[in-house]
Amino acid sequence: MPRQKLLKTNIFPYHVYARSNNRDAFYLESRVCWEIFCDFLHLMQICFNIRIHAFTLMPNHFHLILSTPTANLGQVMNRFMTESSQAINRECNRLNHVFGGQYRGTVIQDAYSYANTMKYVYRNPVRAGLSKFAQYYPYSTLSGILGGSHLPITVTGHPNFQSVIPPDPSALLAWLNRPFNNEVQEKLKLAISKREFKIYVKRSRDEAYKITHELC
Repeated sequence: MPRQKLLKTNIFPYHVYARSNNRDAFYLESRVCWEIFCDFLHLMQICFNIRIHAFTLMPNHFHLILSTPTANLGQVMNRFMTESSQAINRECNRLNHVFGGQYRGTVIQDAYSYANTMKYVYRNPVRAGLSKFAQYYPYSTLSGILGGSHLPITVTGHPNFQSVIPPDPSALLAWLNRPFNNEVQEKLKLAISKREFKIYVKRSRDEAYKITHELC
């Protein structure tokens, strides 16, 4: 069965991700890929007025949380992936596909799902063993937000959802660096692959609990 199209919205944010072709590492070193992706995200901000809430580049995929005030996610992502693919191929003199397929995404419709998705995105390098702490990974917007590196794109919190994320830097880092339990981690991974973000975890033998009012 083909995957249902994403809901077009100018209200709720999206989480989107895309993987490299064959899940191999991108052809270029991460530093160069980071510069290319950020350049074109900045262009998308100028051309389409998107709002970027978080971005993490991994060796063979990326995670992006964004809002589209004109409800044009498809146009934005098609342009972004086409332009960045062409730039990567020019840089390394290749003709092959950079991405293994279209982006995938989910609509996030409540504040705590937004916060836990952001934590999932920023903890991705820690889970992969690329960084001991989330703030030390150089290819995510977290480092720039905290002043640890230059931030080449404008990153803003979602106006309706940001209030649940710890505003104090120390509390923020304590929360981000506290691992998800295994069940929540797997449920989050499943939730971001669905058309609409929903996560249920077992709270007793007989109950499935939807996370809508807590930070994990």
